[in-house]
Order: sequence, then C-alpha cells, then structure tokens
Amino acid sequence: MPFIYLGNPPVIDVLFASDRPTTGALALPTAKGATTERSGGEPDARGLQAAAETASRRLGCTRMWSIHPSQIRPIVEAFSPTVAELDQAIEIIVAAQAAQWAPIRHKDSLHDRASYRYFWQVIERAHRTSPTAGLPAQLRLAWFGPGRP
Repeated sequence: MPFIYLGNPPVIDVLFASDRPTTGALALPTAKGATTERSGGEPDARGLQAAAETASRRLGCTRMWSIHPSQIRPIVEAFSPTVAELDQAIEIIVAAQAAQWAPIRHKDSLHDRASYRYFWQVIERAHRTSPTAGLPAQLRLAWFGPGRP
C-alpha cells in the first residue's frame, strides 16, 4: 500500500516499502494515507497544514502520519470536514431518515443508500475530530448519545 510523502514545501512523492517505483506509482487514488518529513524534522505549521489539506482534499487520503506532537492538531483540523460539508451531510441524512432510507432528491441531486454511507462518514468524521462542535446537540445526542457506539 503506497503512502504519499508531502514535504515542506508540499511535494508529492509516493513511498513504497521497497522504495522502488513501480506501475503502482500511477495509482495515487488508492493511497490510504500520507506522511510528512522523512528526516524527522519539525515542519512549520503552515506548511504542514497545506500538506495535510492537499492529502485530504485533493488526493483523497483518509489519514496522515505525524512524527511530532505539534503536528497532530493541524492534521486533525485539515482532515475535519468543513462547515459546508457537514451541513450538507446533516441535511441529507435527516431527509433520508424521514424518508425511511428511500432515495431522496436534495438540491437537484438524487441520493440513495450509497451516498448516505458517504454522508454518514462525513458526520462520523466531524464527531471524531470535534465531538462538541458542528453537530446540533439534539442530533449529537440521537446519533452519538449514551449507549451508541
């Protein structure tokens, strides 16, 4: 499984266990995560934030390694959904629940169970990265309250 190295300044470099480029180097969308600073140095906060946002938003990575405690917060913030993404996800999931998970139309787009899974993952990511912010209290209690996983 390749990882994407984002240096400072962010330069894309695919890492393989063997460190030998293969035809898999062309398969960037299959990368699961990204890492920073192979040398172990502490990158500046803005450079790290830009690298994490590139990995999350442009390359579709789902996680990123950190090698220094100061890197954790900028990475978590970059991988958190935006307010607009969270608002859209909440609107779609609430409408889907009201329709008993039947396909719905939301702002001229058709949504079904496949897109519900994606939008639920956005909501879960928002809850994991900042459990008290973003989700309305009533929905947070209903979806993530006591006795819920």
